[in-house]
Amino acid sequence: MGKRKIKITPQGYLVIAATAILLIAIIVIICVLSCDSCKGEESGGLPVGQTTLPPTDTTQPSLDPSGLPTASPSTQTPTPSDVGITATPSPSPSPSPSPTPTVSSSPDPNVLSEPTSAMKAAAVSGKLKKDNVNMRQGPSTSHAVIASNIKINSVVTVYVLDNGWYFLKLNALNKYGYIRQDMIALDRPLGGGEVETPAGTVRGKITASALVLRSSPQISDDNKQGNFYKDQVVFISYQESDSSGNVFYYVQIAGTDIKGYLCAKKAGESAYMISASGTVPNKP
Repeated sequence: MGKRKIKITPQGYLVIAATAILLIAIIVIICVLSCDSCKGEESGGLPVGQTTLPPTDTTQPSLDPSGLPTASPSTQTPTPSDVGITATPSPSPSPSPSPTPTVSSSPDPNVLSEPTSAMKAAAVSGKLKKDNVNMRQGPSTSHAVIASNIKINSVVTVYVLDNGWYFLKLNALNKYGYIRQDMIALDRPLGGGEVETPAGTVRGKITASALVLRSSPQISDDNKQGNFYKDQVVFISYQESDSSGNVFYYVQIAGTDIKGYLCAKKAGESAYMISASGTVPNKP
């Protein structure tokens, strides 16, 4: 029995081709969808076709693959970026420069802060004869101003004259300081200038900026009775020298009952620090 031949018409070929194309398209679509689903699961994204996350039950902790509870997103502490604040890093502290050592100058031993009892006994009253005067901490314009704009006729109590400056008290403020000599009018001469020279003494005047009155004719004598300053009048009784050759005058401070020894000339020097109006006798 012979084989039967099947004859396909042109229309049949078109149907077969259309069917094949349809099958191929269906296969391609299935493959594409399968690949997208795999990618979504691998990246932790949403499954294909799902646009929103399902609601999370915040009352129960979720479980990780190990079966242990994990923190819910609602219990996590927000970072600064969560609340709209940008964290600014703290600047690292810069090393502070090493302090520059300061050199303190030794205080001027001739600058007074208060008068001694001897100065108070020989003090002279006076008044300012100029307006808007400054009082300074020491006897020069390089010293600090401690009172300014002092008015004319202000009453002062003057104690000593030091290189053209009076050490005094401004009575209204009860403050001590220095004012230039030409700014002050004294009620009488300072330093016993008008006191009569006692008999048996030689009138003298201190020419050094300051001298220490001692109880004995020794530089090493610590029993000091105060400093006395330039232009202070003294009454000299006699002179004597110590073992080093320093010459001392035994004096009375003019205008007071204070007596003691002043070094009139240092050993090895020719200049005297006290000018005498006559010959000073040696100690009897």
